[in-house]
Amino acid sequence: MNNVTIKFQNPFEAHLSIINFINKEQTIKAFEAINWEQLNIDIYEKHDDVIHDYYFFEVSYIDHVTFEHTINLSGLYTHGENLEQNGPQFYLRYTRPKEKTSRGFLGLGALKTKTISATLEMDDCIKPFALECLRAFLNHNTTFLENEIVNHISFNS
Repeated sequence: MNNVTIKFQNPFEAHLSIINFINKEQTIKAFEAINWEQLNIDIYEKHDDVIHDYYFFEVSYIDHVTFEHTINLSGLYTHGENLEQNGPQFYLRYTRPKEKTSRGFLGLGALKTKTISATLEMDDCIKPFALECLRAFLNHNTTFLENEIVNHISFNS
């Protein structure tokens, strides 16, 4: 993988952390090294100290055609019994290029294909599923990601 960028936004730190990409395994370890459970507890106990309500781990890369692919795993505030029983939960956003074909004005004319940025989103992902999606992303397993991230589909151009 070339041109890989890894970012982590801690809810208690003003600046975004950039993590150097070494390899896929180290990227997984970097995600696992974040104590998401404790972050949720700290957010509850120290809410006045929270700088960013949107905290996340994000990996992106530029493919050979210069399109950006991104997976963003943001912590969903989880507390109490839900945190104890299910562990931390995540909002997952997967953005990738996708070809879109249309006929132009009023559906008339020749078919035109353009590449757009498309996003799949999913709420309430548990940590094992988030890790599975991160592994699939790092292995360019778009089939898994397309089939498993099912709650919401939106296309942004």
